[in-house]
Amino acid sequence: MEPVTVLGVDPGTRFAGLVAVDASGRLLFRRRLALNGDDPNRRLLGLYMAVEKALDRSMAAILAIENPSHPRNARTAHLLGRAVGVCALAAARRDLVVLEYRPAQVRRAVQDALRRFRGCRGWSEDELAAAGAALLALVELDATR
Repeated sequence: MEPVTVLGVDPGTRFAGLVAVDASGRLLFRRRLALNGDDPNRRLLGLYMAVEKALDRSMAAILAIENPSHPRNARTAHLLGRAVGVCALAAARRDLVVLEYRPAQVRRAVQDALRRFRGCRGWSEDELAAAGAALLALVELDATR
């Protein structure tokens, strides 16, 4: 079986995190996105384009994404759902596997990221959550082998 690269995404409407890891959990790259502007559709386009570029760069076979299921209000839920959707669309266009994780799962996995990536103390919360999602995908992949 070929080694698999995972792109972890913490989608957001103002900020997002992208982290790519290889099959052994080694960090390939990380990026924090600031999605600027007043038009939420333009911010979603920026998120989509950044995920596309990260998928190109990482050559990932799996997109691991945090999918908040119950944000505090309906408007936030709607906007975050759209952000998750554009990330999943970028992966689906490439026929990649998309794995979604609940925020509680990702929060627990962030502790593993903090241990694994010693220099991540300066990382944004978005990058840490993306790393947690990516590491969860690797654990799930190992369990199926």
